[in-house]
Amino acid sequence: MSITALSQGLNPPGDLGVSPAEAEKCDEHLADDFDALVKAANKLSTRADIMSKKVLDAPIGLQTKPGVSSCASSWDVLKNQLHVALAPAVYSTSMRSVTPLGRSYLPYVKNQGTCNTCVGQSNSGAVQAAVACRTLEDAQQPRFNFSALSLYYCQNFTTLHSCKSGWDNLDAASKIASNPQSLAPCKPLQDQNSTSLVPGACSAAFSCKHPTITVPKCGYVNLATFVDMQRHIRDHGAVVTRVNLYFPVFKDFFMATPDGTFNKTVLGSSSATESPVGHAIIVVGYDNIKREWTILNSWGGQWGDKVCPPGEQAVGTYLDKCGTCPGSTYKNSTGINLCRPCPVGKAINSSLPADHNSLDDCVCSPGRELAGDACKVCGLNQYKPAAGNEPCTACPAGSLTSGQQPSQHDELADCKCQPGSYMTAAGTCEICPSGTYSSAAGSFECQVCLDGFITVGSNAADHDSVFDCLCPAGYQLAAAGANDSMQQTCLVCPDNTYQASPSLQPCQACPPGTVTLGPAPGDHNSSTSCTCMAGQYKVGGSCSTCPANTFKTTPGEAACVPCPAGTATYTTSNPVDHNSASDCHTVFKLIDSGGTFSCGVVTSNSSIACWGSMPDIAVPISQLAWKSVTVGGFHACGILANDTVRCWSKDSDKASPTDPNLKFSSISAGGYQTCGLLLENSTIRCYSNPSYIFSYAGYDTVGQYTQLVPALSAAAAEYLQASAG
Repeated sequence: MSITALSQGLNPPGDLGVSPAEAEKCDEHLADDFDALVKAANKLSTRADIMSKKVLDAPIGLQTKPGVSSCASSWDVLKNQLHVALAPAVYSTSMRSVTPLGRSYLPYVKNQGTCNTCVGQSNSGAVQAAVACRTLEDAQQPRFNFSALSLYYCQNFTTLHSCKSGWDNLDAASKIASNPQSLAPCKPLQDQNSTSLVPGACSAAFSCKHPTITVPKCGYVNLATFVDMQRHIRDHGAVVTRVNLYFPVFKDFFMATPDGTFNKTVLGSSSATESPVGHAIIVVGYDNIKREWTILNSWGGQWGDKVCPPGEQAVGTYLDKCGTCPGSTYKNSTGINLCRPCPVGKAINSSLPADHNSLDDCVCSPGRELAGDACKVCGLNQYKPAAGNEPCTACPAGSLTSGQQPSQHDELADCKCQPGSYMTAAGTCEICPSGTYSSAAGSFECQVCLDGFITVGSNAADHDSVFDCLCPAGYQLAAAGANDSMQQTCLVCPDNTYQASPSLQPCQACPPGTVTLGPAPGDHNSSTSCTCMAGQYKVGGSCSTCPANTFKTTPGEAACVPCPAGTATYTTSNPVDHNSASDCHTVFKLIDSGGTFSCGVVTSNSSIACWGSMPDIAVPISQLAWKSVTVGGFHACGILANDTVRCWSKDSDKASPTDPNLKFSSISAGGYQTCGLLLENSTIRCYSNPSYIFSYAGYDTVGQYTQLVPALSAAAAEYLQASAG
């Protein structure tokens, strides 16, 4: 950046009612030494913030001498960076004693964006500072709040920018020096919403008609060196100069800084071909220690005073064009003022100037509806996606909103379908289909349960969690009791258990004495899957053991089957004694056991059945109608229905009666012989294998004998029973 070599000092003569002695006193106080200047510069402040420029490479007395140009000599004295130098608010009542002479020699910072240019503001401000310094009065008094229009634009009531181009600092200073005008108070034009400016309005024409307050006779001097500038500030209060800024810097320094502050590092131009922009400022102090200039910077929202119609404001790099007001702003008049923001809660979503030219164009922003003259946030479970004063729309059935901010009601997606449902493409909430679920509000699709899992029910609550994915009836989780079905599979219930409804719980055990019928899920999906086991039948709601002499070979509720004729079951209540046809045992009238086997007479048909180790000859089972049977050591004999005797097994032919027609009332087989009572006279007959020797009743005999056994006495001639051993 550079500052013009030819800075102008406004040096009013001493003919404004101030004695030479007073003027000399003012000069003495302001020019004691540089230390006093440092204090003064650091204390100088207005209600706006002070700007400063930092000098890094221009030590006192070492400045380059000015060269020659078409309008003024110049040299670079300010380089590198622009810094904020915020001084205390020393112009408050409690701090006035610390300022030089207890007076303020700086005017208020002016808004150049509404009435005129930086050239006009800097020159008028310098005049006010010089006059106030010479008269030893505060420059902030109302009578010193002069309008720059009076000094600059009002050379001619009908001609704007009469000082040549209207932007040249030297030309403006020359005009004021050669033809000083009346200083008239001016209240700057302001935006109605602004709190920074004094209420009122001004224009070139009206400002020039204000009453005359003071007519300064200002003389201008060129300040050729750095030291000259410092000395003039001490003596006369201000110096007018121009600083060259590249546009990115200028934009932040001036346009984007309505309060006169600037705290952004300046790096200069980003382009080698970019031209700087000149900006007029008032230099009011210098700090020798920090090597910083203290400046008074005019401010404003626009420069160039581009007049735009309603609905538009100045745009472009140099704010020299008109463009539509930004979103949610409006402008209802023609002028240089900026577009105003819509009231809180209102917006404009249009790119047409016609939609930004009235406060009425500000309508309720998305998520709000009109309530009286204000906009309120949509109510619970309502939304509105577009700006407008229309009422909010109710959310689709089954969907809810959350929160009370407009952003939580400004689109259909804010109406969140509840867990267990999803938002369709048509914008409605539907319950998740069977076999799916959604665990979060606002879902646009449902998650599918793992293979083998199902959901039940048609309500949202039946589909709002992964744990609504259940194993079907007849199944249980692979790891029964696990709490994460996403890591599980479903398996058919084990034998003798059941699962009556879809569940994640283990299968239930069948009641005692009941069983399931098979391995299929259908064999385990109901409490009725637990049925009576083999050997049982259903009695009411429970199972009982088959009655005596019945059996049932398969599980189920069918009745027990009677045993075949001549057979019977054991008289027990244990089902295992009734679960097979073999549990129906043959019924015998009588039985007898011998050495290696046993025989009995079957009740049902009087046949004989034998079991055990049967030697030699088979049992004559086909011969029916036996009355009795006897079993010896290795043979057996029986009495037929006609009272005759037949024997079988080992040596049965030798132990049988020699006369097959003899009839016996009883018979008994021993180890190697058979004895019986004859039916007709109850006498005994015995038969044996001749290989063995027997002695009986005092007689020894070898071989088969059939003689009559002598009676031991006359009284015992007839025998009641015979037995062989």
